[in-house]
Amino acid sequence: MGPWQAGEVSLTVTTRRALPRLLVIALLAAVLATVGVGSAPPSTAQTSQLSGYWMVDWRGHVHAFGNAPHLGEGLADTVGMAATRDGGGYWLVTGNGTVVRRGNAPDLGTRVPLRSGERVVDILGDPSSNGAWIVTDRGAVHARLGARPFGDVSGLTLNSPVIAAAAAPGGDGYWLVARDGGVFAFGSARFHGSMGGQHLNQPVLGLTPAPDSRGYWLVARDGGVFAFGSARFHGSMGGVRLNQPVRGMVGAGGGYLMVAADGGVFAFGPGVNFHGSLGGSPPPHAVVGIEPVPAGASPPSPPSNPAFYSRVETVAAERLWSSWRPGCPVGPDDLRLITVDHWDMDGRLRTGEMVVHRNHATNVVQVFRDIHTARFPIARMELIDLYWGSDDASMAANNSSGFNCRRVTGGSSWSEHAYGRAIDINPVQNPYVRGSTV
Repeated sequence: MGPWQAGEVSLTVTTRRALPRLLVIALLAAVLATVGVGSAPPSTAQTSQLSGYWMVDWRGHVHAFGNAPHLGEGLADTVGMAATRDGGGYWLVTGNGTVVRRGNAPDLGTRVPLRSGERVVDILGDPSSNGAWIVTDRGAVHARLGARPFGDVSGLTLNSPVIAAAAAPGGDGYWLVARDGGVFAFGSARFHGSMGGQHLNQPVLGLTPAPDSRGYWLVARDGGVFAFGSARFHGSMGGVRLNQPVRGMVGAGGGYLMVAADGGVFAFGPGVNFHGSLGGSPPPHAVVGIEPVPAGASPPSPPSNPAFYSRVETVAAERLWSSWRPGCPVGPDDLRLITVDHWDMDGRLRTGEMVVHRNHATNVVQVFRDIHTARFPIARMELIDLYWGSDDASMAANNSSGFNCRRVTGGSSWSEHAYGRAIDINPVQNPYVRGSTV
């Protein structure tokens, strides 16, 4: 199949018949200045030049700079990103705990269990293993694969929610930081001070360890930086008018790197090379974080034919907050959330979510596996709840969707979408047409 041209091939399925069969047939036919606090003498730790970094926005779009390879996209509501030890992969995590893996990042297993109202806020790659830690706003830390658990604050009553975390360089500990600047240290990570209980112009949003792990920096939403222990103050954006607030900071070389919501990047300290930003051309969705290529890493080339990732799981009613309500012909127990990889119109690997009837879930995943293998392009695949349950808004965004508890177009009976038995693919290229109705 040749390069995708808009309008070249398309696929739409809205039918009462066997969904997987028709999908297969259609497929085959179409084929970032405050004052530094507690500054210490320069660290004697060795530093290495920053050779690249990734940015990720709320919609899961990844932007690669320097030698950071673009390995694929994530999902809407992405809140954090973590690289593997060799820089050949990364994980993207959403607020509801879904982890998307790219490149050589291993599968971290099932979604982390969350209490009512609890959200994931960060993910940390373990420098000493192939595993990772997933952190929530209530201070719970979930260790996956080889990452070791060192404790958390989930059993405490916090003055302010945990907003981010950072791993000790050796992988034998980590810090959690709260929105009020409170710091919690575990394992080899040591407490060197905090901003907890002090007046802040803007809330703290991140913690970055010093290269020798004997100190750290805190960064606030206005770009103010606070240095503790061995961490030297190299500058900040506090007092500088920003187009958009700072959304993340990471350590690199002997300093730190900030990113703003519009993708503007600000580098401070030795060994922190600037490799580019999105500040001159902001993305449509706010940037939520920045992740450096691990020090000394030479990321391998992306695989030409990445493996297909999929998952089928039950779906909670809160995920269907606008697409389902009592009185619909099927309930959440009758539905399944499928998460699958797909290629977008620009040939980038993305992950999508769709809700279908439980009886069709396994077969639909197999169809999307075939679609992935054939590199058939799907513009986007997001739950229609992101569009407030509006078919018109979803279709205008060229979103491919499944379940939506609604009536049939122009009628009063339930649509097949209300049963999770219909799928629309690339509706801009494949509009619903009946007579003069489009």
